[in-house]
Amino acid sequence: MRRTFGRIVEIYKPFKWVMFVLLAYIIAGQALMLITPYLHGKIIDAIINKKQFVFIFTLATVALVVGIGYNLIGYFHGQYELKRLAYDAARHVSEVVLEKMLGFSVGQHSNENSGVKQSVISVGEHSLTSFVYTILYEVLPLVAQVLLTIGILLYLNLILGVAIILGITVFVYFTIKINWNLRDDLKKSHDLRYDMDSNYAEILRNIEIVEVNAQEKKTIAEHLLKVRAYNDFGKDLWSRYSWSSFKRYNFIHLSKFAVIVLGAYHVITGHYTAGFFLIFLTWSSDVFNRLGSIGHLQRRLIEMYAAIKKLFAILDIEPAVKEIENPVRPEEYCGRIEFRNVSFAYPRREVEEDKEKKLDISGKTSGTDALSGINFAILPGETVAFVGPSGGGKSTIVKLLTRAYDPQSGQVIIDGNDLRVLDLTHYREHLGVVEQDVNLFDNTLRYNMVFGLNGRGKDVRDSELDAISRSVCLDRFFSRLENGYDTIVGEKGIRLSGGERQRVGIARALIKNSQILILDEATSHLDTENESLVHQSIENAARGRTTVIVAHRLSTVRKADKIFVVDGGCIVATGTHDELLAASDVYRRLVGSQLVH
Repeated sequence: MRRTFGRIVEIYKPFKWVMFVLLAYIIAGQALMLITPYLHGKIIDAIINKKQFVFIFTLATVALVVGIGYNLIGYFHGQYELKRLAYDAARHVSEVVLEKMLGFSVGQHSNENSGVKQSVISVGEHSLTSFVYTILYEVLPLVAQVLLTIGILLYLNLILGVAIILGITVFVYFTIKINWNLRDDLKKSHDLRYDMDSNYAEILRNIEIVEVNAQEKKTIAEHLLKVRAYNDFGKDLWSRYSWSSFKRYNFIHLSKFAVIVLGAYHVITGHYTAGFFLIFLTWSSDVFNRLGSIGHLQRRLIEMYAAIKKLFAILDIEPAVKEIENPVRPEEYCGRIEFRNVSFAYPRREVEEDKEKKLDISGKTSGTDALSGINFAILPGETVAFVGPSGGGKSTIVKLLTRAYDPQSGQVIIDGNDLRVLDLTHYREHLGVVEQDVNLFDNTLRYNMVFGLNGRGKDVRDSELDAISRSVCLDRFFSRLENGYDTIVGEKGIRLSGGERQRVGIARALIKNSQILILDEATSHLDTENESLVHQSIENAARGRTTVIVAHRLSTVRKADKIFVVDGGCIVATGTHDELLAASDVYRRLVGSQLVH
């Protein structure tokens, strides 16, 4: 717990002086709140004692000034908080989290359930911001009011002050004890909610699969089981909590009863005035009313703490791919690629943490090699292809080449440099990659085409986009775009067909004019007509640069300078199309089935 609070303090360290100023505003506001009831009590005494109206008017005027002063403090407090903390704190938290998430390797993100991760991050970020705001605007004002009021009450009347302190102490003790005893149940409730939300996100992500397979009723029924588990546990938990709250609130009523009886006794016996009794009753009632929220506050803080702890569990994971200090930044890349005795196993998918089942992005391996002892060399300007059965290791080679992962042994060499010593951002800026499933932003076609240019996209003229579009047949569907390159393509490019999205991905890679071009099943979604046209554009783009193709279609690979046959995590044959037909049984089988696997 201490470590988690330390992490929260560290994140908000840039705002420490802002918070000190806000705390000063809070204390000043609470102090003024105590003055008003005091003045009201004096006015009552003045009326009872038939003081001159001028005196009463003066007291009322002072009360008015105090009220306006309280409002002014509140206004300046709000303005200061708005300018220095409100939006800046949320932005800072998002920046810290996003920087950490983007520091993970591509492989770590691929190995994580995106719905679960998104839920943990969004809830954790919100809780991290709300936690501090709750402390600053609810807990600290409550503490300030209680301490200031107790101090004044003890000074004015020791017996009444002690009676109030006893009531407050007993109430706070039992409130904290009840919530502390329920902490495991609160954590379980949070985990059930987490499981329910994760399942819901999974359904929404795969809603097409559900509907195509006519599994709507089954899916709803399965989700409702999780909802019911959360609801049933919650009902039992909060029923017990309500009964406990009923019992501890009786201490407040007993304390109020004691204040009224003792106060009335002192007034009747002539020790204090009616106005003084009003002051005492108002102050004590305000404290007791504020204390009524302490249970709810503590429960919220426990729930937020659990969400923050889950977020920190992700943020504490070390990136699997790290850059060295002072990495190498070549002025240009020639495109020579070499794998030297590379072996690789994918990370495990599950890990135990806090006795809960979690998804692992830590990089620990499954123990099963996806690649074993891979050796090959690709010369600058060569076009090579990797073919083989599904699961043989073709795409894994691409993942290592883009440094989504680092191999457990061996080296990936780019232009004579181990890939691990290169500046990764600089390297990827000079790398063109087209995936099998192209992801697009819910933004314009232009934005998606120039996304890889690292801010230089604003300098790209429409004529350059036109040339790229013609080369990959994007111009074939321009008639449907109401705003041309400025047309919004929708979430994940939903307004485009699979083949159209694929061509946008190819255009995004080609516009970078990279020395190394990687096409991982890049033509898999194209129909026969468009495939032949895109093949020509790929051949044109491949000239003068190193091109790596992973494909399942014979037409995509047969013109390659060199073809590597990958099977069982090993390269089992190398050569041209004709050479492999003559020498490789595996390749002949693939050709016989048109490499469709």
